[in-house]
Amino acid sequence: MRLSIRPGTLGDAETFTRLANDHHEAFTGEPLWSLEEMRAVLVTATADPTRDDRYVERDGETIAGFHTRCYEPFDVGRIDLAIPIQQDRSTIVGMLVDSAIRVLKGRPRILPEAIAQATIPTEDQELLHVMRDHGFNLTGRLALLEIAVGGLAHPPVSNELTIKTFDVSEHLDDGFSILDQSFPTAGSNWYLVRDDFEHMMRNDPTALTGLSLMAYRGDEPVGVCVNFVDTMRPLAGHIGMLGVARSARRQGVGRALFFESLARFAQRGWTHARLTTITPASGVGGEDAGGFFRSVGMTTVYDHDIVSRPLFSRR
Repeated sequence: MRLSIRPGTLGDAETFTRLANDHHEAFTGEPLWSLEEMRAVLVTATADPTRDDRYVERDGETIAGFHTRCYEPFDVGRIDLAIPIQQDRSTIVGMLVDSAIRVLKGRPRILPEAIAQATIPTEDQELLHVMRDHGFNLTGRLALLEIAVGGLAHPPVSNELTIKTFDVSEHLDDGFSILDQSFPTAGSNWYLVRDDFEHMMRNDPTALTGLSLMAYRGDEPVGVCVNFVDTMRPLAGHIGMLGVARSARRQGVGRALFFESLARFAQRGWTHARLTTITPASGVGGEDAGGFFRSVGMTTVYDHDIVSRPLFSRR
């Protein structure tokens, strides 16, 4: 049996979705992506499958792959691995990790001090072991949380705070300015450049009109909550990015956006809300974000480990 690596193509969204979901479901019990979501990730204003993605083939059959991401200021290169359980899996992981490092090193604006980073199901000990052999160390943990949206007591909102439905034609710049403060590249899997944020809000089929929110104090934007349909749990909304301006943190803005999001989900007849936290975290509440969400009754669905290493050798 012959293993080989090929570049990605514009037609690989279905293949990557299948591989990623087979991988994820084996360790967490549920898939990770819908095909529509995956298409919105693999081809964006800054993503090029031929440059960013690679696939392993065994005798002509595609059996594993990765997608890489790298945004300004080009200090973090992220690797999304899709490697289902199969024969010779450790060998395949090693091939793809080495290839991903080469792809990221080849990015023309990548910084010498940049790190490579990947997020892996905590239960996937085989993959984590191979990553450690390739110089990666545990640097954080990602947790998917959920809560039933019915019957929750919503706290009062300050009279100074106005929450508006996000309108891409009106709120794009204000929303991105808050996200840019909230999710710096070094600490967040949610970092986006403006072009990709606009692409997502205009084109992601799960970013339904009326779901996302902006918070203002007078004319000043102080918070944004980017919400989606959760494609893995029926009748659920997903709070994708919740950001608060630095000047307005710990003043109830994030709490107000969170509970208003739950209310919007309930109005649609949905029963649950989900969101993801990272520790160490960036964004609303910093490292306390996971504690806040659990304090209002959210429970863990599954965990992922975040592993990182210097992209280039450091002497």
